[in-house]
Amino acid sequence: MSVSVYTRIATCTLMLGLTACAASPTEYYRLPNSVFQLPAATKPQAAVVVELADGINTDNLLYQTSSTQIHMAQSHLWAHDLRADLAKSLANELNRQNGRYAYTITPSAARATITIYIDAFQGHYDGYTQIAGHSQWQGNERGGNNFDVHTPQQGDGYAAMVQSLGQGLQAVATQIAR
Repeated sequence: MSVSVYTRIATCTLMLGLTACAASPTEYYRLPNSVFQLPAATKPQAAVVVELADGINTDNLLYQTSSTQIHMAQSHLWAHDLRADLAKSLANELNRQNGRYAYTITPSAARATITIYIDAFQGHYDGYTQIAGHSQWQGNERGGNNFDVHTPQQGDGYAAMVQSLGQGLQAVATQIAR
């Protein structure tokens, strides 16, 4: 009789575990404007390369919960490689903002390369998102820019956070294009 009690307990525990998993399905997110659009070919090309700090180079969305802690979401993930989507989104935005180059994501075809180093890319407990880092040009006379963009988040949740990060990327591109 004790075997059936243990069997029932194990079955109930398994069912509760599966129910908990079903209650929080994994959700995937993609940055707005991250489908690369080919630029006009009449300008010299500049490649956009993105390098991420180790803590950001993950599939998980990040949310800063205090001045010293960052939470890695377990069931809210990037749908595609974040570094590639950031390069596409920034190239698209730079093409809209800057007339000097046709920005691409293919370094081998480009005359110049801008590497964008991102050290912060997360939501924040104060109700905004943060994108911080710097850019550095290779292959031409220009230097680079530091950036630390804080964008208000409109609404709650990870979807609102991703929209705010997308808006922040527009501001980052504006600073880089100067």
